[in-house]
Amino acid sequence: MPDIETGDPLNLGDETHRLEMMLRQAGFQERKPTYSSPSLTEIDIWVDPETVLSLTYIMKQAGLTPFRPRRHAGHRFFIELTTSGWLKVDAKLTGPEPGSSVPKDALWLLTRQRGLVVALLGADGAGKSTAVTCLENQMPVDVVSRYLGGVRRSGGAGGASNVPTVSRPTWRSFAGFPKWLTRTVRQVWSVELAARKGSVVVCDRHPLEAGRLGDEPALIKALKRLAVRTLTPSPDLIMLLHAPGEILYERKGEHSPQHLDRITASWTELVTRRHGVLIDVNRPPNEVCLDIQRETWVRLLEKRRS
Repeated sequence: MPDIETGDPLNLGDETHRLEMMLRQAGFQERKPTYSSPSLTEIDIWVDPETVLSLTYIMKQAGLTPFRPRRHAGHRFFIELTTSGWLKVDAKLTGPEPGSSVPKDALWLLTRQRGLVVALLGADGAGKSTAVTCLENQMPVDVVSRYLGGVRRSGGAGGASNVPTVSRPTWRSFAGFPKWLTRTVRQVWSVELAARKGSVVVCDRHPLEAGRLGDEPALIKALKRLAVRTLTPSPDLIMLLHAPGEILYERKGEHSPQHLDRITASWTELVTRRHGVLIDVNRPPNEVCLDIQRETWVRLLEKRRS
């Protein structure tokens, strides 16, 4: 997928004006003019710590979801994903909250909800790296990314692949298994730690792919699948970015269209079985990006309610 942050500023019109009027009538002061980009409209206000609860009630009535951002101390976010893009109210506290203390804040860090782990799968050319950038740059919540593939080739993330194209001796496959296992467990648990801090963690590739493709011995494939099932937590959301092999080949020029179709077919079976989501990337980039954000947002809200 090409760049996605292009186009005119997002114009939510009546919805934004309605929200601004509600905030003014409730006595909340504007901190700076309303900001609008192609993907986000943001209203910035001041809020007295004593009125955070009343603001939260007003925002919920308006359909916005409250967030306490990890990276923005002294702020409260209220967010809604519309059919056109994001609507966000950023409320900056004018002082410390009543009764706030270091022990209380530390307790909040320990008891807040776990974030969301999103696994992005897809053959070369499907736009995994672009999808990661979409979520990092456009979702107005804490989003961090992790690369969970093998060793990157010199072409960078876009040129990396987990699918072997050259056969390797059987003895080398067995000798390399402990190293693969160590790296995989370390990668996945680094993701889990980030999720426990409350972030949305976006994984470019995931060990779920292991042991499904390539020319390794059947026993090694089986061992990898067993290791993934028993040692690595399942992602909360799996998204497969897919398109016909000819389209992916035109984008990247690697492998053959038939090979790319086989990869996509294998992952489609995996993702469907795990109740994941199929994202058609043979569409305008902005549509794809909005769909990826919407699926992530819906799953995040479901997780917060559970």
